[in-house]
Amino acid sequence: MITLGVDTSGKTLSVAVLNGDVLIAELFLSTGYKHGVTLQPAIEYVLGKADLMVKDVDLFAVAIGPGSFTGIRIGLSSVKAMAYAVGSQAVGISSLHALARSTVHDIRPVFAMFDARGGRVFGGLFRGDEQVLGGEPQSIALWVKSIKRYLAPDEVVTMTGDGVDVLQEAIECEGLKLPFEVVYAPFYQRVVRASVVAQLAINKIESGHATTDPFLLDAYYGLLSSAERANLERQS
Repeated sequence: MITLGVDTSGKTLSVAVLNGDVLIAELFLSTGYKHGVTLQPAIEYVLGKADLMVKDVDLFAVAIGPGSFTGIRIGLSSVKAMAYAVGSQAVGISSLHALARSTVHDIRPVFAMFDARGGRVFGGLFRGDEQVLGGEPQSIALWVKSIKRYLAPDEVVTMTGDGVDVLQEAIECEGLKLPFEVVYAPFYQRVVRASVVAQLAINKIESGHATTDPFLLDAYYGLLSSAERANLERQS
């Protein structure tokens, strides 16, 4: 089975193609929010390096959020259009889950987080493929209080994602004290890998928990857009 994985949910972009469980090609770009310009050329490049075309893809996998509204929409709409056009399956994967598994490959606790601005982060605490903590974006201080309840004594948490910068700023500038030990993932592991998105989609199908109809594929933004919030404020 040929699987194409795509992530456009953050500042970085990643595209990968797998043949079964074997990674054939993967491209990673860190050029900021330019996914509308870079995604399709990236897909063509990766498929070309694998001597494949879009019609050869059996499964499309895409990170559906949380993350950048615009980035998520670009990746989602592209994958849905391609999957529908060639009659293939499409599966959505949590961006936080993919980030956690891009960093840690065992059951050690890892807290994956994306900068949600305003001192808040989207966050999720994972042990292997199990998410044990998640929810709406909130301050680092509130996340830290919640994380502590899910840890055994002396357990170390791996911190990953661009939310690490928000955490470190809270520690250095706001005097936040951490009640547990942490290690920070190196910068090159604080990103979502499309190959992981693809593998998680394969696992989801094999476990029988996947919705594969491209028409049913939807985003998980994690919070309302600024336009939606403004509309609610006008109605209240």
